[in-house]
Amino acid sequence: MGEEVVTVSVITVVYNAISTIEKTILSVLNQTYPDIEYVVIDGASTDGTVDVIKKYSDKIAIWASEPDKGIFDAMNKGILRTNGSLVNFMNSGDTFYDNCVVEDMVKGWKENNCPDILYGNAWIEHLSGKLERLSAGRNPNDLRKGPVFRHGAMFVNGLLQKQYLFNTEKKYKICADFDFIYHMYFLGKRIVVHDRDVLIYSDGGASSNILECARLNGMVVMSYTPKIKYRVFFSVYYILLWLKLSLKKSKFTYTVYLFFTRFFWHYLPNYLVAYVPFYFLRHGYYRFICGIKIAKGASIHMRAYIRGRRIRLGKNSIVNHSCMLDGRDIISIGENVSISPYVHIITASHDANSSDFAYVSKPVIIEDYVWLGSRATVLPGVTIGKGAVVATGAVVTKNVDPYAVVAGVPARKIGERPENLQYNTKWVPFFD
Repeated sequence: MGEEVVTVSVITVVYNAISTIEKTILSVLNQTYPDIEYVVIDGASTDGTVDVIKKYSDKIAIWASEPDKGIFDAMNKGILRTNGSLVNFMNSGDTFYDNCVVEDMVKGWKENNCPDILYGNAWIEHLSGKLERLSAGRNPNDLRKGPVFRHGAMFVNGLLQKQYLFNTEKKYKICADFDFIYHMYFLGKRIVVHDRDVLIYSDGGASSNILECARLNGMVVMSYTPKIKYRVFFSVYYILLWLKLSLKKSKFTYTVYLFFTRFFWHYLPNYLVAYVPFYFLRHGYYRFICGIKIAKGASIHMRAYIRGRRIRLGKNSIVNHSCMLDGRDIISIGENVSISPYVHIITASHDANSSDFAYVSKPVIIEDYVWLGSRATVLPGVTIGKGAVVATGAVVTKNVDPYAVVAGVPARKIGERPENLQYNTKWVPFFD
């Protein structure tokens, strides 16, 4: 018997978007994956959008043009017309990152034992035309603080999506998608990240109202978990966000804001805190001021250079002295990881082939029991598998398989490590 076919239903909702609908349709139709059920729901457009849809009607499984009560009502109409095992939304103006996205996401879905939701990374296309990569959060538990991935970058179990339609109440006018995602998290559904660039979406629209999105996302979380700590968190977050946006309106006040944030998040941790010989003071600053997540038994030794704040250090893991952690994108370090002195972990760089020297960032994932030798360098976008060893001075430019031993520039596999690893790397020596 052959492998069961997985049909993916891709839904596009559109209203009066004649300038963007064609690129979205072509993005879906050009996918290499053969089993796509394409559904287009138009809200009775009057600008010629329907004519563009008709142009491709022989390649669209289902399409309709009729009035609706808003974007999420249109999405629900699309959901009820689907038959796929997985559902993805690719709304007008958005596109898949490349032609292999659906194929790779289906493969990732199978490799992860068919989770309820599989999500990946997104790119935002600014009004200037510049692209910026937005890495998806690695830990679904962070949904308690707000969205960690874009709606269009997720693939949902089709039956689950039909069972839980989007809430179309007015209070959820621009966050019904996050309400659905958080509801699934609240119900304990399996939500898994797949490190794949999925979506390119355009800047602008209702969801670009940062303050309103923050308010509504907080409202969603508190509707399911009305604990006082969440109310306090979202209240403080909203005030700080409002303050930041207000300061940006004036060049002078924004310069003052940048001065103080750089002072507290860059200068103090790297040129003062890093030299304090007491873990409880260093770790306290890293946790509560910089926002770095440091698990029980983990340690960051003296003279570490920390840039950015998107760093997670797992239980009993060690970052030895004089390492550089570039947290401008996500650095996720597992449990019982040993990072030797002078290791550099880099998440951001520039595209040398870009005419405007474009900034690019990608997460670095280091799984449990990894050992990084002294002066090794890990470049953006790398995942180092469980139990792997990176030799001294190696430059890791691509993923490392679990339990592999790699060395050289660029790093290449030179051996393998036993898989029965059970040690504890916790090491918190005095004055180190």
